[in-house]
Formats: sequence, C-alpha cells, structure tokens
Amino acid sequence: MTKKTEELNYFQKLNSINVADKIEKKNGLSYLSWAWAWQEVKKRYPDIKYEVVKNENGLPFFKSDEGYIVYTRVTINNTTHEMWLPVMDGANKAMKSEPYTYKVQKKEWSTKYNKYIRSKDSKGNYLFEEKQVEAATMFDINTAIMRCLVKNVAMHGLGLYIYAGEDIPSSEKDDILETEEKEVAKKLDKIVTEDFDEELKKMNQNTANVVIDALDQAISAQNLEEIADEYRSDVKKLQKYDKELLQKVLDKKAEMLKKLS
Repeated sequence: MTKKTEELNYFQKLNSINVADKIEKKNGLSYLSWAWAWQEVKKRYPDIKYEVVKNENGLPFFKSDEGYIVYTRVTINNTTHEMWLPVMDGANKAMKSEPYTYKVQKKEWSTKYNKYIRSKDSKGNYLFEEKQVEAATMFDINTAIMRCLVKNVAMHGLGLYIYAGEDIPSSEKDDILETEEKEVAKKLDKIVTEDFDEELKKMNQNTANVVIDALDQAISAQNLEEIADEYRSDVKKLQKYDKELLQKVLDKKAEMLKKLS
C-alpha cells in the first residue's frame, strides 16, 4: 500500500464516523467535545500528535487589532494540518484585550412571520441597541484552543461534515439518498397542484420581500453579512423554489455591499 493510499484510507475511516449524538450546539454553531474527539482518533491512530503554537513569549495565543487568535497543529499518519481560531465570546464576537461595544438591530417576535424580526419605531425606522464584548480571559483562550484542536482534527476527517452544515457523513447520505429521493418525489406528486403552486409563489414573494427589506437596513459590510447569515434558511428556500426571486435577493446584497464598502 502506497503512502498516498494509506493517507486516503485514514481520512475516509475518520470521515465516515457518525458524530451526530456527540454534537453540542451554541448560538448557531456546532461543537464536538475535544475529549471525545481525541479519544476516538487516539483509539484508531495511537501515533496522533498535536501542538499548540506559541508566540515569541511562549504564550499560547497571538494578539492583533482584530482580537486574539490561537493556532494548533495535528499530525496523523505523518500528515500534518494546521488550524487557527479567533477567541470568541458567547455571541461569537472576537474578544480583545479590552472590552468594546458594537451596535445590533433590536428584534421583536412577529406572530405574522412566526420568527424574530427587526424592531421599528412609529416612523418605520429600524431601532438599534448597544452590546458589549468583555475582555478575553485565559479561560476564553483555553476554550478557543480546545475548539481549535477539534476543528484541526476535523481536517483529518473526524466530524468534518458538520462544518459543511451536513447532518450525517457523506457515506451514510449516499446509502439513503436514492430512497429519500423516491419518497420526496411521491410526496410532491400528491401535493403539487395549481392552488399549491399559487400559494407557494405568494409565500416565496413574501419571503424575498422580508429578506430584501432586512438587507436594505444594513449599516456596515459586516452587519450585511450578519443579516445575510440570519436569513440563510430563507435564501435556501428561494434557491430551491424560486430562482428568479433568489436573484433579486442576491442583487440587493451585491448592491448594499458596493454601497457599504
């Protein structure tokens, strides 16, 4: 067996492991326990090695104007991958050596859309509020290092699919894809009628209007990306059911990005 074949095999073995019942979610992000991830790989590849990259002062982090960053290296089967991760707070905001504030648009629950939407004043203007990011502590840096280590291990295969937004490994997905497609086709045959198509068109138009209106209120390029990320599921629906409306949303985002850049 050649070295290239061995490397491919070890990646496939780790990538085929279903980690679904070990995933922890926080603020929209998925995590794996570092202890579990290390144990699973160590059982299969005892020669695994990792390194926390240190700065010139021997400390396990790097400081920049944008915030603190940590780096790791993981080696399996003589293959080394590097990974970096910013130190983030509970809202996934970069943490620095000093506290700082940022503005976000206020939200309120909408019974009409059955979701949180941006709050407006009596004149229809969007409302904003300030939030604070605390200064990073060594606990925050340690947490970031362990998360970075797990993400680094994923580069070798274990749990990589969760970073692509998938629910199960591709190997399992391939096994059920044909059956799933047939079931979906049967359901669509039953529900696709003229009335349904008309109702779906109205729903898609309403979804597009909400997303476009939200994008139009962006106050910076970063805020624009945050808004786009918030409405990602709505955009995916348009991508599936109405390409024309999807293009209008994409055009609005491009227009706002050009305006705010």
